[in-house]
Amino acid sequence: MVVVKIALALCCLGGIVWGVYALESYIWRRYEQRFFTAATFTCSLLAFSLLLVGHSYWLEAKAKASDDLNGLALMGVGGLIAVCFCLWNVRRTNLATGAIGSLLHAALFTIIGRLGAVAIVASFVVWAFLIATSQIKTGAGAEVDEDEW
Repeated sequence: MVVVKIALALCCLGGIVWGVYALESYIWRRYEQRFFTAATFTCSLLAFSLLLVGHSYWLEAKAKASDDLNGLALMGVGGLIAVCFCLWNVRRTNLATGAIGSLLHAALFTIIGRLGAVAIVASFVVWAFLIATSQIKTGAGAEVDEDEW
């Protein structure tokens, strides 16, 4: 039975990866935009982590009959980031594609958001690595010979 559960989990994971890849390639062909980048990963992970942490603070405050404003504030900031992120996705594409992409972000990163601060730190490390390894050329003297790289 354990083998069947592992096989089912791997099939589900494969389906999710395939769905993300299919949506990403469709969005690139149709709108020349990318949904699943390091920046969008960080933004959505931050929003959903704030929502989850705020919810846990709120539940803890309710159980102790103390001030629940901290949890509500965290959930409000997380919700505001999530709404702005959804609107940004819709503006870059259209209503249906932006909504589907945002929901897929929500589904993936709510699960990842359960890891809390560890996932946020890891996403910032990945994001910093991607920026450090990219060859961004901006400003005066941005033209660099290929030999210099």
